Amino acid sequence: MSFLPSANSKRAIPEHAIRWLVIALALLSLAACRRQAYSTSPHEWSHGTHRAYSTNFPHAENPVAEGGNWIDGKTLGLDWSDVRTTRGLAFGTQVPPTGPPFNDSIAVLTGDWNPNQMATGKVHSIQQQDGDTYEEVELLLRMSIAPHNATGYEVNFRCSKGSRTYIGFHTWNGHLNDYTDLALTTGPGLSDGDQVSASIVGNVITAWINGVQVLQAADTQKRFISGNPGMGFYYQGSAGSDSDFGFTAFTASDEARVAPAQ
Repeated sequence: MSFLPSANSKRAIPEHAIRWLVIALALLSLAACRRQAYSTSPHEWSHGTHRAYSTNFPHAENPVAEGGNWIDGKTLGLDWSDVRTTRGLAFGTQVPPTGPPFNDSIAVLTGDWNPNQMATGKVHSIQQQDGDTYEEVELLLRMSIAPHNATGYEVNFRCSKGSRTYIGFHTWNGHLNDYTDLALTTGPGLSDGDQVSASIVGNVITAWINGVQVLQAADTQKRFISGNPGMGFYYQGSAGSDSDFGFTAFTASDEARVAPAQ
């Protein structure tokens, strides 16, 4: 059945009305596409947001603090490295040749955060290295730092477009070099300007690159049920430098309603 009458119909719809009808249908279609795109975004919380933080690192700081909003791996944790910033860039402070030990540069947000969390970073990556030099950007979830102790979840992405790219989930179990691998996959790699995201809901961790899901896994042991989001950087090798990779922007949020781990 034709939706519109033919031109010969005695009750034909006026031409201007048809034009407005076509425009209205196009707008409805566009709105539906936008709703669908939003519903699959890694930045949506079903029950609203309890807390959020966003920065593009407007100041040069070593270590990063931003008015007391960050704590750092060396300054507080002692055994790891701090994150520093120049204007518009956060990056690590490991001194090459590095690793192991795995003294990543880490910074964790302060304050009260609910356990369902998400973090996103905009990637800076230049003069990329492959082979035995490793440059990683990291998103941290349910992370806690104390002297000689760091616990939580790490989601790492290798800054490379070579054949040995990867995305991994790991737990930090307290002491330096005490970690557990949860999941690992080869990845599409990262380019300068890409966006990486990670979330934990209950005990399920998910990672995205540019809004496309690239890895999901559950911590069946439910090791950590509290802690805060953060960022980290790992550098191993002698080529390149710490400032070749990092984040130019970072956001974090948590879900308003606390849901127990499943």
